[in-house]
Amino acid sequence: MPRTITTIVILAILVCTLVLGCGKRQKSPQTEGETSKNLTLSTLSSMDGDQLKVSVFWSGAEDLYQLSCRVSFDPAGWRPVSVKDGGAFGDDVLFFASTDQSGFVPIAVTPLLKGPGVKGDGTLAVVSFKQLTPGYPQPELLDDPAYLKARNSAEQAVDLVLGGAR
Repeated sequence: MPRTITTIVILAILVCTLVLGCGKRQKSPQTEGETSKNLTLSTLSSMDGDQLKVSVFWSGAEDLYQLSCRVSFDPAGWRPVSVKDGGAFGDDVLFFASTDQSGFVPIAVTPLLKGPGVKGDGTLAVVSFKQLTPGYPQPELLDDPAYLKARNSAEQAVDLVLGGAR
């Protein structure tokens, strides 16, 4: 039964992506003299024994409605244990994350109801990893234009900048 739910969630996200045109980057129209503001996506990591928590957060949102990214890791050194919704989009959201992939953890969120996007800073998710072998680089955001996406409530692409780890 859990595989069926996972399959339904994946299909819902794919349909949303196809319907909203998330595969194409579009620039939002700008008025003269207006500067484009980028949304910065970063991570904050903390180690406790052999457990690593990676918080994926953004800053500078003006109208953030949908967001997806991947946290990459070396499977020889790390194993994802869990992913928790950061809660910044509220309670009525479709949140997807999977710890079943080798080398990356996909994360995506979109509100269930149409309305304005979120403003300011927020946490997308907290990913917990178990360290299998010391010496491997810590997990980090993957700069993958096919999956690193943000959209506003007008269904326009929002420019994303990776801010790195903190």
